[in-house]
Amino acid sequence: MNLQTFIEDGLDHPIPNAQTDSDLVQDIQHNLERLGFNPGSINGIWSPKTQDAFTRFKAANQLFSSDFTVRVAQALLQPLPKLNQEPVAARTPKAPVTAGASAQRPAPPPPPSRLHNFAPPPPPSLISKASATKPLQQHINREGLNIIKECEGLTLEASLCLAGVPIIGYNSTVEVKLGQTITAEQAEMLLLKDLQRFEAAVSKLVTVPLSSNQFSALVSFVFNVGCAAFKTSTLLKQLNEGHYEEAAEQLLQWDKAGREFWPELTRRRHLERALFLKP
Repeated sequence: MNLQTFIEDGLDHPIPNAQTDSDLVQDIQHNLERLGFNPGSINGIWSPKTQDAFTRFKAANQLFSSDFTVRVAQALLQPLPKLNQEPVAARTPKAPVTAGASAQRPAPPPPPSRLHNFAPPPPPSLISKASATKPLQQHINREGLNIIKECEGLTLEASLCLAGVPIIGYNSTVEVKLGQTITAEQAEMLLLKDLQRFEAAVSKLVTVPLSSNQFSALVSFVFNVGCAAFKTSTLLKQLNEGHYEEAAEQLLQWDKAGREFWPELTRRRHLERALFLKP
């Protein structure tokens, strides 16, 4: 379900229900970002950053209901204000001039709205050249995230991996202890937190432009093989020389653990290659 369908249904859904519909959550995240409220990754997952952006959006629009109502959905779909159009209420009225007297001072403008901090950012044409040249941090998209989740598998109780390291969730290793248990929601949060490191590594090591699909395929790859292996790989060398198709073929070379061939890795590499080459 998207926001438009949601409005046409004319139903009121509590927030917890909206959070379970990934298409609806992704639509919410897209419109939050469009209106200037950064929801984090637009991936259909209701993260703490999405919740924070949504809370600020509701405050800015004076939507104080705890439920996700049709009114909130309609507000999300509102058009951006025209920056160059001065509101009538904000214009300074001209003071009357009496005969034989000098003109009075114009009345002061009305005080700024208490919600001025929530105004959306200016369009790119109004951003300075210095800030426009600074690359934005990319994030893994839903297809890349699905590859990781499908191939890593979900474990809600800590166990030992083949290397003898405790893992949990989608193979998270940070501060994991045997006997520890988590929920599926906590596993999602651990995965998103782990991904920040691999997203940063791909952004730093790759020096050529990447599409969302190319970036996401590489994040999935680096999540599996590690940042050090990616840094010294022929794949990265070919990519940074601008040989995108050759780099995609290099993905298929990483189908072994040690010297042993693993069918699971072959399947994963083909999924990543397909995503990398997808327009």
